[in-house]
Amino acid sequence: MISGEKLKKLRLMRNLTQKELAIKYGLTDAAIRNYELENRSPSKEQLQKISEKFDCDISALINHEPNSIFEIMHIIFDYEKDMKFRPSADTGEITGLLSNDVDFNNFLIEWN
Repeated sequence: MISGEKLKKLRLMRNLTQKELAIKYGLTDAAIRNYELENRSPSKEQLQKISEKFDCDISALINHEPNSIFEIMHIIFDYEKDMKFRPSADTGEITGLLSNDVDFNNFLIEWN
């Protein structure tokens, strides 16, 4: 489901009103308002168009709310090959998560 908060932040970062954003995507300002209020969610095709116009990945516009540690572990497993995730161990104790992806590693460093 779309994150209304994320959509609104991206829209405001681009200095667009709901009406301007709607015109850009061939939607109504009521549709944008409903997306931001999370009353409605765009179709996958609409979401793809919005992400392309914002020059961002779809994941920047959707909610990520895993309900358990097991869901988080599955997300890590799902991206293990693409991101080349591996655990970091210090004296036998797991201390972190490493990746061969420079952008992800930079994110981890900044996050820390």
